Amino acid sequence: MAHNIVPICTFAEELFRLENGEKIKLFPHQRKFLTMAFTPDEDGKLPYSTVCWSSVKKSGKTCINSMVTAWFLYCVCELNDTIIMVANSREHVQSLAFRGLTKAIELEPLLKSSTPTIGMRSIITDRGVQVLPLSTEYGTASGANFSLVSMDEIWAMTDESSRRLYEELTPVPTRKNSVRFVSTYAGHTGSSEILESLYNRGMQGKCVDEEHNVWINEDAGLFMMWDHKPRFPWQTEKYYSEQRAILRPSAYARLHENMWTAGEEGLDITDWQACVAEGEKYNWTKEKAWTKDKNIHLAVGVDASVKHDRAAVVSCFRRSITNEEGRPVNKIFLGPRLMWQPSSEEPLDFEETIEKFILSLQENYMLGPVFYDPFQFVRSAQTLWKLGVNTVEFNQTVPNGVEMCNHLMDLLRMKNLAMYEDIELLKEAQSVSLKEIPGRGYRITKDTSAKKIDSIIALSMAALAAEKVPCSDDSFADSFFVLR
Repeated sequence: MAHNIVPICTFAEELFRLENGEKIKLFPHQRKFLTMAFTPDEDGKLPYSTVCWSSVKKSGKTCINSMVTAWFLYCVCELNDTIIMVANSREHVQSLAFRGLTKAIELEPLLKSSTPTIGMRSIITDRGVQVLPLSTEYGTASGANFSLVSMDEIWAMTDESSRRLYEELTPVPTRKNSVRFVSTYAGHTGSSEILESLYNRGMQGKCVDEEHNVWINEDAGLFMMWDHKPRFPWQTEKYYSEQRAILRPSAYARLHENMWTAGEEGLDITDWQACVAEGEKYNWTKEKAWTKDKNIHLAVGVDASVKHDRAAVVSCFRRSITNEEGRPVNKIFLGPRLMWQPSSEEPLDFEETIEKFILSLQENYMLGPVFYDPFQFVRSAQTLWKLGVNTVEFNQTVPNGVEMCNHLMDLLRMKNLAMYEDIELLKEAQSVSLKEIPGRGYRITKDTSAKKIDSIIALSMAALAAEKVPCSDDSFADSFFVLR
């Protein structure tokens, strides 16, 4: 071993600290495979240009990523070298691994004293080595000359800009050490093409450890651990029982068994039909939903389009129900809804359609917040506001999209959404695709423009808005609690 490179496991256990301030304690299998993947030869050259570290969820992959990056930063990099840490979106340019690295440096006095710059945009040591967080959405890193590229959860790198960036960040052959380190769990077959290609190259090599599924492809300079088993004390049977109860089988297999699954999936229609049955249990019909009732506190979601997509207005309300165990639970009920199909030849007149319908809801019910995306609805929202409607701007950002999608999925899964039979709404539910956002959840999307999901978008907004109004069992006097 080159005398000037501290062994990675020695560095980790002596100098790398976790977020709670304690030094990391590697498990035997982690120590074994880190040593295999990162032991340099007598000239200080590392054995592999690509290292893939894949294991089930909650196995410390991101922590290992931060630690490997720290080792490169202080032990491997040459003067004025560069490390790139890739995140999955512009909104999270700082990956979890980058933040873990920052925290570890700040907590360890020896590392902090030799790192004059520890910032959101870069980390720079006193030797001029810099760490740069980079989003896949930047789309290019042309000319990058690095010693390490760190990528966390690359199963989510599915668009063209991510693909171009990944190709540009190939190891630099003219450098002694230029390594790409990937930490991830499994992706979707046919969608996570970057990771799938890497996985297939690994599987074309030689299996050197069947228990941990470790493969080495010498021709590709690739070391790959693709572990399928939980190996840590916090991965308890109770934890997995809870996860099996709340996750779809395919999601459980991918996250907790590290198995490849087939593409992006949609809403669970079995759960959808169960929520229709839930409505039938309480004798909730479309006719009842349209019955004027000033004791019902409606919340509304609006997805508006002038010429192309459908426009939809969906309403919901909250009601306290006594369950089979005699305990009160809040359920969201589907209220009146309408949709319209505009075209280039016959664009939608918002005033005569959407605005008119919302004003009728205001007249016939206790109308609470009306969530809307301001993209095409600002003028109408302002008009309605002047008429006493509580219009609430709800941009379709990633965080908002994840929040309303996860909320809808939870309602469906827990049967806390009571719906009446609605064939058009069911067809839209069947057209939904779910896009997973790393570390956050899912967003509602569609795989072709021909599919219509506008009412589902409006439903998810209305269901979320309904959490902000009083239960419709409450007295009229409680209506002042409606957020404005």
